[in-house]
Amino acid sequence: SWDFAVENGDRTVAALDLSSWRERGEITIGDVTHRVYRERQMSGDFIIEGGGRELARATKPSAFRHTISLRHQGREYTLRKPSRWRRAFVLMDGERQIGSITPKSRWTRRAAADLPPDWPVAIQAFAIWLVLLLWRRDADNSA
Repeated sequence: SWDFAVENGDRTVAALDLSSWRERGEITIGDVTHRVYRERQMSGDFIIEGGGRELARATKPSAFRHTISLRHQGREYTLRKPSRWRRAFVLMDGERQIGSITPKSRWTRRAAADLPPDWPVAIQAFAIWLVLLLWRRDADNSA
């Protein structure tokens, strides 16, 4: 299954659902469901919507690189793999690392996310959703 719970300590703060087809899904935080999707079927930006408005947008500039540009509140951040041999991603603000999403082990989908605490939970969950989407692509390509 590609459904995940985002936990903070022993408390679930969000539920992530990656659709089994196409690059879309839902992020549920409490009673609020946010829609996440790709603008076009095979290309375009990734968007998170909440309350009928766009909260953030992400672009994958190259099909050959594991890098995503994430835009939120007029700022641009980069999610990228520091090593092609590991699944971990780092979150960069310019040249400064401000977060990471790292698998707990090589054989699991469980991960630890260290993201900016001043980001809303929806944006943190969106960053996690984007990384999970790339992990699923990799898993599908290696199957």
